[in-house]
Amino acid sequence: MNLQIGKVINSLLSGNVDLVAIVGDKIYPLIAETETTYPFIIYKRTEVKPEYTKDYHTQDRLTVEIMAASSTYAESVEIADLIRDSIDNKVGIHNEIDIKSMRLVGTYEDIIEDAYVQDLTFEILI
Repeated sequence: MNLQIGKVINSLLSGNVDLVAIVGDKIYPLIAETETTYPFIIYKRTEVKPEYTKDYHTQDRLTVEIMAASSTYAESVEIADLIRDSIDNKVGIHNEIDIKSMRLVGTYEDIIEDAYVQDLTFEILI
């Protein structure tokens, strides 16, 4: 079930009314649709590290990347701030997944073709 963390990410992002006011429903797993216009968000699970004791599986440590793409730098940063507000430090049961910890562990920004891109990396403990 922990591999379904994308459902949690999508739910948390879609639940932020300020974020949805900017990007609408353009929140995609892995890749944006071909005709998508700016701004939009892409999220992906990049790593799962299961943790074990001698006898059993105790928890999973996942890494998720969330990228915001926009036609302006200022808007890309605004979206990144809203993404962080949506995800950082959210704990509890979300979409039947028991989240112990969600924290921002890194960011970078870039320009790709004609888009300003903000990339946020979160570590999630389940």
